[in-house]
Amino acid sequence: MTDIAALSRLIENLIRLGTIAEVDHGSLQDKRPSRVRVQSSELLTGWLPWPALRAGTTRDLDPHTLGEQVLVLSPSGQTAQCISITGLFSALIPANGDRAYPHRRTYPDGAVVEYDSEAQRPRHPTRQRRHRSGQTWRHQDRGPYRPPGNRSAA
Repeated sequence: MTDIAALSRLIENLIRLGTIAEVDHGSLQDKRPSRVRVQSSELLTGWLPWPALRAGTTRDLDPHTLGEQVLVLSPSGQTAQCISITGLFSALIPANGDRAYPHRRTYPDGAVVEYDSEAQRPRHPTRQRRHRSGQTWRHQDRGPYRPPGNRSAA
């Protein structure tokens, strides 16, 4: 391989777009980290770690999803040493909102939690709350959520 071809390959591998092809959620017991394999064009990567928002004394777990679009970063250009970064919407998995202000999290079961910073309040678009009755949980519609101490808010 010529030096130009090798350099071209390394540059091409610095940043790649791909989709999650396989997910291994790891094992706390065996101290095996969570990891994914990514399909990017013809390349199927080896097992890659994924970063968390926090990974110190405060930790955050938000596993990757099969089919999720990601960036594969290889600072050296070597795909054996890359990581996967999530957060790219696609035609397969589109954005879950179209307004400027809310922070919205949509879960696989359809539940939605939202905080609207313009209105300065949390909002639960499903407008349902759970209350306990005996040993079962039931849903009851009680309108928009009002935080304690702010019961008069509209």
